Amino acid sequence: MFACIVSVLVLAATTVAQVTTTTAQPAHTTAAPVATATTTTTGQQTTTSAPDICLNASSSAANEVWLTTGSFKRFNSANYPSTYGSGDGQEWVFCATNPTDRIMVTCSDFQVGGFFFDCVDDTLTISNANSSKSKYCATNGPQLVQTTERGTKVTFTASTSNIYKGFTCTAQAVRETICESSVNRASYEVWLANGTSETFTSPNYPSNYGRGDSKRWIFCAIDPDDHIQISCSEFTVGGFFFDCTDDTLTISNADSERRVERDSKFCLNKGPLLVDTTERGTEVTLSTTSPYGYKGFTCTATALRTPCRDPNDRASNEIWLENDQVEPFSSSGYPSSNYGSDDSREWRFCAVDSSDKIEVSCSAFHVGGAFFDCLDDTFTISNVDSTSKFCGITGPTSVTTNERGTSVKLRVYTGAIYDGFSCTAKAVRAEICMNATNPANNEVWLDAGNSKAFTSQNYPSNYGSGASAEWVFCAVNDTDKISISCSDFQVGGKFIFCLDDFLTISNTNSGQGPYCGTDKPDSVVTSQRGTTVKLSVSPSIHYKGFNCTATAVNQ
Repeated sequence: MFACIVSVLVLAATTVAQVTTTTAQPAHTTAAPVATATTTTTGQQTTTSAPDICLNASSSAANEVWLTTGSFKRFNSANYPSTYGSGDGQEWVFCATNPTDRIMVTCSDFQVGGFFFDCVDDTLTISNANSSKSKYCATNGPQLVQTTERGTKVTFTASTSNIYKGFTCTAQAVRETICESSVNRASYEVWLANGTSETFTSPNYPSNYGRGDSKRWIFCAIDPDDHIQISCSEFTVGGFFFDCTDDTLTISNADSERRVERDSKFCLNKGPLLVDTTERGTEVTLSTTSPYGYKGFTCTATALRTPCRDPNDRASNEIWLENDQVEPFSSSGYPSSNYGSDDSREWRFCAVDSSDKIEVSCSAFHVGGAFFDCLDDTFTISNVDSTSKFCGITGPTSVTTNERGTSVKLRVYTGAIYDGFSCTAKAVRAEICMNATNPANNEVWLDAGNSKAFTSQNYPSNYGSGASAEWVFCAVNDTDKISISCSDFQVGGKFIFCLDDFLTISNTNSGQGPYCGTDKPDSVVTSQRGTTVKLSVSPSIHYKGFNCTATAVNQ
């Protein structure tokens, strides 16, 4: 005898208007169900499309239940919640009035037949199902199963008597695609104006949800250029053992940044924090299969603008930077106190010049724990080609985006025990020396034969620990090059290789540099029209520094 598990029914609901329900009872068949099931040579039953159903809403068959968008029909096994008998097989036909809609079937309580590697007797089958599974038994009933056609036959076959409790389910007409129109809205869609939020919780929250409490929410941005951001302040869903083991919360159209976390599927106590979608709408789905039930969650969906759209129409949460402008930012309380468990936050930095990018660097960093990968809290940077997720004590250093803007997010799952960070965002030119008529603020442009002197901090006195710096030199004539020479040079120590401080020159032939000790650059000519000269300084011993010149040469 198989153990029976009973779940409590909680129908899916949204914060918008209550959907209508139909009251007509489904036809009860005394004969065998209309054959849409076939048996393979191995005895396995499969369900095929039923082309003879749901042909015309104005001339419907007697056993067809037609549903308008958003409306639903509840159907139960005979005698539910008492046990059904061997002659209680039944068939229902559900049809969407709108030919582009689909039918979604969910069972909140399900106990049908036995299972031993496969269904052994009684079953419930759904035709035109879009999942790989269309036959259900034991306590694993259908959860948010959507059809591929406007109609479906749900067939209950019963050969046992007074053993199993049966089921209670709903069929709902839903749109095949979400968030099609803010004017012609589905009743279950929640549409949000820019900057507005909607709170949603798991069934019964803060009490535990149960098996059969699967539910979905649809959130849509009224502005087609906006997107949805999901964050959860409380989250306990399912178990985890290298991956989610049973119940999950999933977010459709999640940004690819989620690949650095765990895709768009969440479980255990690591719920979504500041998860952005790539589209104006998203479907958030709670899938429940565990017999135990968990506390669940409370979350918010917010409609936000796509970052850095227009410097002349700036969002209130965007920081726009002119070329070479620097904006400091830090975690809550830094450096006097550690950040807390509720201190998840997002910063958005945008370059005013469309040819600029954003460079992020951190001078102090301690976010979450790390052991081969991040253990809890993370620091992420969007729109970068290199590593975008940071944790532990290794923060970003001169990480440059591939777009004019970026979203920097601190996601906190633990907090309280980590110091936090101090970082800067800077607008930098994507490439040096791109245009002499629109130079970056840190670029020095030189006509052929002209020179520019540059020195280390405090020269001829010793430079300090904060003396790291860079210079960019560009030849006005795009066929000219830059020559670097130093008349006085004492940077760091050297013993075969550089021991601490050093100077580098970009766009030179291989084998040239770095320069340190008294080994100075002497008429080092670049291979391109521009170069970046960078002084890297350690915090320990300090040296006299250098006096150098950059000259545009015709070579």
